[in-house]
Amino acid sequence: MVYKVTDVEKINNRDSFKVEITLSKNNKINTRWIVWVDKEKRIFVKMQRITGCITGAETNLVYEM
Repeated sequence: MVYKVTDVEKINNRDSFKVEITLSKNNKINTRWIVWVDKEKRIFVKMQRITGCITGAETNLVYEM
């Protein structure tokens, strides 16, 4: 797995790190996740799972803490 912070974005009114996580198998990219992590509280704000070029799942934080 390779982790890379690619940007800082505002998601759901939270300043968040945008992190790309890449899982490769046999030197080919198989699955990729993009997660947004709240800069202050260090919790997931949003997540996307991408297999090939298809977004298979997306999850958003809906409860404000």
